[in-house]
Amino acid sequence: MGEIEETVRDLMIQSVNLGIGIFLSKQFQKKPLVGREKLKVFWVNYQLQKNK
Repeated sequence: MGEIEETVRDLMIQSVNLGIGIFLSKQFQKKPLVGREKLKVFWVNYQLQKNK
């Protein structure tokens, strides 16, 4: 894969991750977290960190 394609792919991944992060943070401001949701947040954050 060429350098430009890789850069575009990385930017797309970053923007998707950012969109997910913004969506999740808005959801969490609406209501307090329950145990299962806390676990989900942890898992999503872990996945995002792993993909960097």
